[in-house]
Amino acid sequence: MAMENMYFQCLRVGSTRCLPVFYEQLVLHPETMMRNILTFLDVAWHSAVLHHEELINKPGGISLSK
Repeated sequence: MAMENMYFQCLRVGSTRCLPVFYEQLVLHPETMMRNILTFLDVAWHSAVLHHEELINKPGGISLSK
């Protein structure tokens, strides 16, 4: 029910403010979906988004809190 409510809220605010992302599509088509998401966010594409786990706690990478 919560997911359904969020989905309909997203549809109500419109496609310029909300982008529905379906987990199954993200898993099946990660590059296509990530390109769509980054385009929506107006963030430049970089192939590292497909391998983010390789950058955890590395210089210039992603720092995780402990």
